Amino acid sequence: MNYVYILECEDGSYYTGWTVDLQKRYEAHCAGAGAKYTRMHRPVRIAYYEEYADRQEAMRREYRIKKMTRKEKEKLTGSAIVKNTGLNHNIHKRRNNMELKFYRCNKCKKIVVQLNKAGCPTMCCGEAMTEMRVGTTDGAVEKHVPAVTKADGKLIVKVGSVDHPMLDNHYIEFIVVEYTDGFRIKYLNPGDAPCAEFEAEGAVAVYEYCNLHGLWKTEL
Repeated sequence: MNYVYILECEDGSYYTGWTVDLQKRYEAHCAGAGAKYTRMHRPVRIAYYEEYADRQEAMRREYRIKKMTRKEKEKLTGSAIVKNTGLNHNIHKRRNNMELKFYRCNKCKKIVVQLNKAGCPTMCCGEAMTEMRVGTTDGAVEKHVPAVTKADGKLIVKVGSVDHPMLDNHYIEFIVVEYTDGFRIKYLNPGDAPCAEFEAEGAVAVYEYCNLHGLWKTEL
C-alpha cells in the first residue's frame, strides 16, 4: 500500500509526504530522521492521509497536495476521518521525552511547567527549581490519583475514587490534562468540587496538584 500523508508540526505548519509504511515513516519524522523540514519543525500528529494501490498515482497526489494553499490543506485535515489502523500518533511524545514536567521553587513555592528541553536548569529565587515527583498509586486513606471517565466526547476528571477535601488548608489547586498537541488546565479553589471536564480527543494523561500532598497522575 502507498500512503500520501499530511503531518501537523509543533509550529502549526504542515508537511506533506509519501511512503509505503506510514507508521515507520512517522516515527522517523518524530525522531528527526525523516526529512530536513521535520528536523526543524517536529510533527505532533498525522493530520490526514490517503491510501493508493498505485505508486505513481500516490506520488502525483503528493505533488498536488504540496501545491495546495494553507486553506486548502486545512479543508483536507478538517474533514479527515481517522480510521482505526493501529497508528500510534503519540509515539513522538514519549520517545523525545517531551511529556509534561513540573518544577517547584523551594523558596516561594511557585510551580512552572517545562515546555521544551534545554541545557540549563530552571531557576527561581536565585536557585534551581526542583522537579516535582509524580504519584500514581493511592495510599490506604486519602485518594489523590485522578479518576477519569469518558462520555460523549468529554473527559470527566474527579480527584480520587473518594472526593478529595476542598478546605482552606487542604485542597486541590489545579487539574491538568495533557494532550498530543499541548495541555489544558483548570484552577480550583477551596469549596469547589474536586472535579473538572475537558475535551477527550487527544488526551494522553491527567495530573492534579494537592497543596499538601503534591502532584498525582493518571495515564490514559
